[in-house]
Amino acid sequence: MQSKLSSNTNSCGGHRNAARVLVYWRTRAADTFDPRMRANIDNWLRSLSATSPEWRAAIGGDAACAVAMALRLWPLRAVCPLVDMVMTILLAAAFDNAAAANVLAVVLQKAPISHRTRRMLSRSWSTHQRKLARRTTSGTLGVKFQKTPGSES
Repeated sequence: MQSKLSSNTNSCGGHRNAARVLVYWRTRAADTFDPRMRANIDNWLRSLSATSPEWRAAIGGDAACAVAMALRLWPLRAVCPLVDMVMTILLAAAFDNAAAANVLAVVLQKAPISHRTRRMLSRSWSTHQRKLARRTTSGTLGVKFQKTPGSES
């Protein structure tokens, strides 16, 4: 996961706001994110630049790249700035992508944080993942299912 990565912290409210955003993934349940918090995450993402194509794609919203980056760190042995950055990128993808929400839930199950927090956060993202998956299969995200001749449902 070699990449030159930089952050213009002034564009997202300075170091204090960036530090706050980077702990959301390990402190906030899925259903507690309000529009202001999501905007803070988006602003932090826009403040980043990277040389790696995978990092650039993940920062730009590519959920598959965010998932791949997170899985390379799994299982988490410690929380450090790199872990916080990768998991925050995954968090941003998990708001709208069921696979990213599922990976976030799984990673949180074994994260090096308190057992109680770990369990609560993992459950919240599992619930969020199921909601996203239901929306996807019901066609509300643009996926349409058609019956084929001879199929029974």
